[in-house]
Amino acid sequence: MDKFIRSLLILMFFIIAFLVKNPFLPNRVIYSSATNFFTLIITAQDAIPDNYSVSLIFDHKKLVDQGKSLPGGDDIRIYYDQTGSYAGNELQLDRSLDISSNWNDNATKIWFKLPSFLAASAIDSTHYRLYYGNDIIGQPLQDKSKIFEYWDDFDDGNLSKWTIDAGSWREENGLLKAESGGAQIRNSLVNITDAVVETKINFINSGQYVGIFTRSLDFNNFYLFDRDGNANDWRLYRNLNNWALLANSQNYPAPQNNDILRIKNVGNLISTQINNQDVFLLRDTENVTGNRVGLFANGPNSYTEFAYFLVRKAVENEPKLTLGAETTITATSTPSPTMIPTPSSTPTPSLTPSPTVTTTPTPTPSVTPTPVGPKMIAAETQDLDNNGKIDHIEIIFDKDLNGTTVTNADFTVSSYLLSSNQPEETNGVVVLQVWEGVYFDTGATPEITLRDHGVKDLDGNWNNLMSIKTEDKIGPYILLTNPDKNILDYNSAIKISGIASDFSSSEDAVATDVKLDYKESSQSDWKNIEVINNNSFLEPFEWNLTGWTPPHNGVFDLKISASDLRGNISELIFKSINYDNNLAISLTPTPTATSTPTPIPTLTATPTITVTPTITPTPSSTPIPTQNFYNPVNNITYSTPTPTPPDP
Repeated sequence: MDKFIRSLLILMFFIIAFLVKNPFLPNRVIYSSATNFFTLIITAQDAIPDNYSVSLIFDHKKLVDQGKSLPGGDDIRIYYDQTGSYAGNELQLDRSLDISSNWNDNATKIWFKLPSFLAASAIDSTHYRLYYGNDIIGQPLQDKSKIFEYWDDFDDGNLSKWTIDAGSWREENGLLKAESGGAQIRNSLVNITDAVVETKINFINSGQYVGIFTRSLDFNNFYLFDRDGNANDWRLYRNLNNWALLANSQNYPAPQNNDILRIKNVGNLISTQINNQDVFLLRDTENVTGNRVGLFANGPNSYTEFAYFLVRKAVENEPKLTLGAETTITATSTPSPTMIPTPSSTPTPSLTPSPTVTTTPTPTPSVTPTPVGPKMIAAETQDLDNNGKIDHIEIIFDKDLNGTTVTNADFTVSSYLLSSNQPEETNGVVVLQVWEGVYFDTGATPEITLRDHGVKDLDGNWNNLMSIKTEDKIGPYILLTNPDKNILDYNSAIKISGIASDFSSSEDAVATDVKLDYKESSQSDWKNIEVINNNSFLEPFEWNLTGWTPPHNGVFDLKISASDLRGNISELIFKSINYDNNLAISLTPTPTATSTPTPIPTLTATPTITVTPTITPTPSSTPIPTQNFYNPVNNITYSTPTPTPPDP
């Protein structure tokens, strides 16, 4: 037993020594003898949402020259403490060197993400620290995908995160390559309106177009910052189904290898940069409201390589970060290795037990839990008038709300405007009404943001700032091309055809099948005609049934149902189709004139002249829109021009 106790004491000593010296345990800072830190001071002008990417510029060379930091920057750490007390709750944050910066420089620039919201005009000098020390070893946390909203260095060899709008694209050896004219590609994961989008050109042929587009609603609605390969100028376009040149400049040379392009959208403010130099800064009179971003390439040589693609959240005025006080930490309590007792072969005498002291336990004070405000736990899109456009959004909270505190001013919906009607609240469920857009959007999933102190629960607790993405709960929109609703009488097989679409670039927003059912108008039981499957996942899905013959003469109702990948189902019912195979009819629209034609006069001693009134057929009540049908799977675009900007 004595040997066991001695061995246990030695083991415990080494564990304690390891904990004191090792600074890389998860979520803790265990200081070495040369550990130092700067308090970080963050000054916000605009409100800063949580998980916002920020940059810090500091004199790293000075620290290296003083022998305090490693030249390669491996000792630089960013820590965050939610309490601000730094009492063992520190969390190490991922940080990375800016693509245009260097370690051991007078103006080293690094990026990291702020976990917590920062109010407008707030100053935070207690929650963040920059640690450094020239004897700190090992690799810091530096995953860029955890620093930015989206990061792609094109190193996985596939384009599963992208949707090809046009042209030929491939990913190879850490590069994204555009290999054809009119090449356009959108990111499938990013869903953000106010953002900074950045890319680096690895290689470009002379005379080539190249650019970034943002706020993409669909194939023909976005902002484009590009260089014209013919006129040799840089341009900013707005495309709302028609190209509008917002600005152009010839003050910058043609794009070169290693150029960095950047565009920023916040509200109607647009700014662009090349290699950190400002090119355009303007406010648009209109506002493209899409939330997809991507890359564009075109030109006679049709080959461009991109090195990376970066997206981060954006506010109009970026927060300012500076270094506060410098503090050096001395680990005075570090035990010395020479204090390890030398094992002795002489048995250790047994110790005389000390008297046991009985103490009266101090009662543990009861802790009153901090009240928790209401939280959004789910949100769903709605199309209550079944016209293929989102008109309402239902938000579910985790508790009942004080309905008098719920207003439109508390919510924002990405890419949508709230109507003038105030929200409805019942038992913790809030229904927002949004203005319908111009285009069909049954597959969209906009993000909902609830501002801090926006709604209150029944106990008077306010909410914290939060965001949640809506779930698509709307079935595909059905556009019926045949039969025509003005044709009710048939004496032969009925052709049934149409289009089913979720009208979204999302990979799971696709109509999977269309089901056709019928019933006698006087009955209630539906019977199946056929299920037409979208096996190729076409979007939109153009379906048709060449001919359906009812089982007997009579009056029938026809039901078309469409399903999407999320399991949503929509229906369209066509009522009172009269089928009679004995009818002698021509399948033309029924005249809709309401006035009685004037009787045909009979003229004496002259030939009889028959005057036939001219009647204009009534058009179908469900016209097929011809704009913006885009197939992201098979790269088929209907009625859309090649995405090449016009020459100035």
